[in-house]
Amino acid sequence: MEGMMSPASTVKAIMVILILSAIMFRCASAAVNHTVGDSSGWDLSSNISLWSSSTSFVVNDSLVFNYTPDHDVIELTKSDFATCRTTSPISTYEDTNGQTVILLSQPGWRYFVCGRPHHCSMGLKLSVEVLYQHNPLDQTPQSNSAAAQPVQPGSTPTEGSGNGDHDKHDPHLSRGYSNLNAVNSSRYLLQLEITILGIVCLYYLC
Repeated sequence: MEGMMSPASTVKAIMVILILSAIMFRCASAAVNHTVGDSSGWDLSSNISLWSSSTSFVVNDSLVFNYTPDHDVIELTKSDFATCRTTSPISTYEDTNGQTVILLSQPGWRYFVCGRPHHCSMGLKLSVEVLYQHNPLDQTPQSNSAAAQPVQPGSTPTEGSGNGDHDKHDPHLSRGYSNLNAVNSSRYLLQLEITILGIVCLYYLC
């Protein structure tokens, strides 16, 4: 009968729906908000190196930096990170509410330090390798994000000139968010885009 879907089209439609559901479930459930330094936060008293070595990071996870006015967050290139050179940062974050949330939107290495004098050389620095997805054989625990609560918006990041080795990370895509709601909103937008794409695919398949 005209207007009815053929059996082949019905199967294709079901497959599209199942695939989209799986993708949306992963986007909603797999992302993790990592509180840098756990309960100690972004501070000289924290063992940032030990914390990062026991944590894995994937695309769409977020780094949550909690700090006092004595600190800030600066993103550097690999070469500047190695020498604690902070004069040409990729991005600088100093949110007035003491919390900066950075979405890890791309795979590759990211490098962060505190820009206050001597703090980087004293160990307040973080390098993370962002993976496409978690290794199913990796059983290392994820950092607890429960301590990071949404707060009111603070300042926006200031882009630095940057130079050298960016390790697959485009500095112009480096954006900080003043609260976790902003990151979660970006994830919901991604789900919406996937849904729209699925509807378009479904229309042409049927």
